[in-house]
Amino acid sequence: MHSTLESGRRIARSSGDRISKSALVMACSFRADGEASTGVCNRQRAASRLDSIPAALYSALAMELNVGITFTQEQEMLRSSARAFLNKEAPLTFVRSLEQAPASFPAELWKKIADLGWPSLPVPAQYGGSDGSFLDVAVLLDELGRAAFPGPYLWTALSAMLLQQYGSEEQKRKHLPAVADGVAVFTIAWPEKAGEYTAEHLAATLHLAAGGYALTGNKYFVPCGSYATHYLVAAKTPEGKVAVTIVPRVQASVSAKALATTGWDNQANVDFRATPVAKGDLLPGDGAAILERAIQLGAAMQSLFMSGMAQRALEFTRDYAKVRVQFGRPIGSFQAVQHHLANMASDADISRNTAYRLAERIVQGGDIAFEASAAKAWCAPACMRVMQTGHQVHGGIGVITDHAMQMYFLRMKPLETLLGDADFHTKRVGARLMDLVA
Repeated sequence: MHSTLESGRRIARSSGDRISKSALVMACSFRADGEASTGVCNRQRAASRLDSIPAALYSALAMELNVGITFTQEQEMLRSSARAFLNKEAPLTFVRSLEQAPASFPAELWKKIADLGWPSLPVPAQYGGSDGSFLDVAVLLDELGRAAFPGPYLWTALSAMLLQQYGSEEQKRKHLPAVADGVAVFTIAWPEKAGEYTAEHLAATLHLAAGGYALTGNKYFVPCGSYATHYLVAAKTPEGKVAVTIVPRVQASVSAKALATTGWDNQANVDFRATPVAKGDLLPGDGAAILERAIQLGAAMQSLFMSGMAQRALEFTRDYAKVRVQFGRPIGSFQAVQHHLANMASDADISRNTAYRLAERIVQGGDIAFEASAAKAWCAPACMRVMQTGHQVHGGIGVITDHAMQMYFLRMKPLETLLGDADFHTKRVGARLMDLVA
């Protein structure tokens, strides 16, 4: 591993601001050979080692990403104020109480959040928003993850970004001010029975009808599906193309059934039965491109949220190891426990660096397809390792239902799979690599 990391560091230095094609190929060689190599790795050789590629890429990526992240004074103030607000208004006792009401979210709390301006951050000023950057949103997601907050912020912010990038001027003027004010809560309704996140698996259809279209189909695992005011729904047009349309939830032809997921994260199955859709509610442009952008931004946002959860789990596990006494001494003094904590710190810190550097890339613009999938493919299993190791350090107390360790573990599980699990994103990383070395 040391040689791989050293190699990754050299790759990062030599490849400048971005991981270059040659760096990726060399990273493949490092992992496959177990030591640094400057040999040429052709496409066939790379393909034969696909299973061993991700770890090397992540090591190289982590080294490149392991640079200081500079936050503005305003972002530091946003972080501290968000942490203080969540500690007061949404402590763990409150978060746990929401497990008894999976189909709703307290309107008064969302109103307070809207008053703080959080939903307006990703909305441009011309539409009533705060014109914040993705890095501003990233700071919030990090803090929301620390609090294991189950509200709709991630999905509303993601939808607002998609509306801003792909919506028509009329759609932006109609919906973005409502998002900024906290009146509208958007989410995405995409996967169906197969649970796949690819356009070819879409079965929902838009048929021509009076005044526009009629939407028919079933959507599964819709985040906040029971109380979101609007869905961004992916479906096939009569021409067989992918389209994304805006659909209000409250209407007779739409029904949402709340799901009892492991994380109690307000997912629902949503049925559309010839639901009227005006032509003006279809987002212009290629629907497949919109879905692809949703995967990329969503992977980045989930990575930030998960890294926040991992950091908090590390902290309360470390604190527990200091005070839990066994054989007359704190368990944190035992080398085996120290190793556990060191592994947790490594996974949590690399996840955080990876997620924040990806946020910086998004602010800079350009293609983030590779980086987004690499981040999700790394952060999801790494943050789950933090949870699993935290359980080992806590022992039996960590699995009782009112302990934070149990709650963080269960809330992490759905984030692993929504918008693609680690296997899904690892395949995307591999496919991207094949394109680069072709």
